[in-house]
Amino acid sequence: MPEVIPYALRHSSIVRGLRKGLPIQQVAKAHNTSVKMIERHYAKYIATALEDPARAAVIPLVPRSRENVVPMEKRA
Repeated sequence: MPEVIPYALRHSSIVRGLRKGLPIQQVAKAHNTSVKMIERHYAKYIATALEDPARAAVIPLVPRSRENVVPMEKRA
């Protein structure tokens, strides 16, 4: 892969780690950088990575059960 530069691989690895939900401290240590640098340059990926856990933490006010659905009668 002569067209791929090592820095691009590092960037991809950092983004994948953040999107998988790894702690920022762990991602920074694995890539020999600081949490501050990760936060500064990858903030949009951190925000995106937090969407799924935030969505999972929401408690629905209305049950999602379909037990209260009454099927309509078939027309003749």
